[in-house]
Amino acid sequence: MENQNLASQAEFRIKIMEMAIQILDALVLLHKVGFCHWDLKLDNICFSDGRYYLIDFAFSQRINPEHNRKITEFKGNSMFASIRKFQICPKAAPIDDIESLFYLVAFCLDGFYLPWLQDYINQDSTEQFIYNRLKKASKNH
Repeated sequence: MENQNLASQAEFRIKIMEMAIQILDALVLLHKVGFCHWDLKLDNICFSDGRYYLIDFAFSQRINPEHNRKITEFKGNSMFASIRKFQICPKAAPIDDIESLFYLVAFCLDGFYLPWLQDYINQDSTEQFIYNRLKKASKNH
């Protein structure tokens, strides 16, 4: 029974890594055409015909800031957002998507947990959650 459980855990980890590689490939293509997704989360990944697909580009931003719409407030999912995005950075960069993908993969591989999960679940407001994440991130740097 224990060997079966270990085998299923290994299979799950392999599937997560396959997802990560395929989404990273999709992000590379998206970045090559000049856009950042800026809203990576499990809800924006679909699986069909043995492949993972990135969907929902509503919060996408051009990498070239001259063409970006003015950002005055945080929009999107705060659970996996990059620290730069929390800072209402007006310039989208590929590193934001890579950081978000890292958080997403870590979340899946670590039992659907991130250090700020309880803050996310118990948040009174997105603004307070963002403030707390930025405060904790500044302590770690």
